[in-house]
Amino acid sequence: MVDQIRLEGRPLKILPIRNKKPCLKGGYAVASADPDQIREMFSRCPGADVGVACGEANDFDVLDVDPRHNGDKWLAENLHRIPQTRIHKTAGGGAHFLFRYASGLRNSSIAPGVDIKTTGGLIRWHPANGHEVHDVPIVPWPEWLLELARKPTAPAFREGGDGPHFFSATSTSDGWMIPNVLWFKLKAATPGASDHDRYRMRGLLRTVVQKPEGGQNNALNWSAYHFREWIEAGTISRDAAQQLLLEAARWSGYVERDGIDDTVATICSGLGA
Repeated sequence: MVDQIRLEGRPLKILPIRNKKPCLKGGYAVASADPDQIREMFSRCPGADVGVACGEANDFDVLDVDPRHNGDKWLAENLHRIPQTRIHKTAGGGAHFLFRYASGLRNSSIAPGVDIKTTGGLIRWHPANGHEVHDVPIVPWPEWLLELARKPTAPAFREGGDGPHFFSATSTSDGWMIPNVLWFKLKAATPGASDHDRYRMRGLLRTVVQKPEGGQNNALNWSAYHFREWIEAGTISRDAAQQLLLEAARWSGYVERDGIDDTVATICSGLGA
């Protein structure tokens, strides 16, 4: 029975996961370092993997390289630029590079098969399953990689080539789009929202719609997590937020790939209890 995972002499905030997703209501937010709480959570999820919260919760971020989505090509080109830091080999043949938590990052993809995992994200703790660990001190992000991680993800849809189904909500030169129907549903669900808040919500939905395969689960969970701000403020109802995120997941192909039940579970995990 799992009761604690330690790193650098301190207990980590962990939670039970299956298929890289939290088993319990509350998602990422239920992660705990308390042994009694951990035992109770894992007793409710027999056979679950150990999930570890990334970002501020445990003072480290993760560079997740997945060769199944061509992350190995990026790594081969950049490995010489990455400083020595703690590395976990993953079950899929990839690697988790651990770096000291840096504010201002978001869960995102910087290349095919290369994801950033920070606050609101989690990883499977592969050392708990006996996978190889390069056990050296965790170091800060190198500046070149930090700069790359903080850049906005390139848009997947541009004005002029994608037909009438997409709409540039800002009418500015960036040309980033979400489906018309999704924009209209967002406006209908937030009659009292300011333009600023509505554009921020649109940005979260756009992240889900445009996320390439390989980072969609994180994008959907992260976007749902940040909708809590407006739910708690009464700007949008939880049900409306869930339906908007589900619609965005349909457009991205997530629902077709993972199924409706897994999609809803990921959204609910991000939205919390």
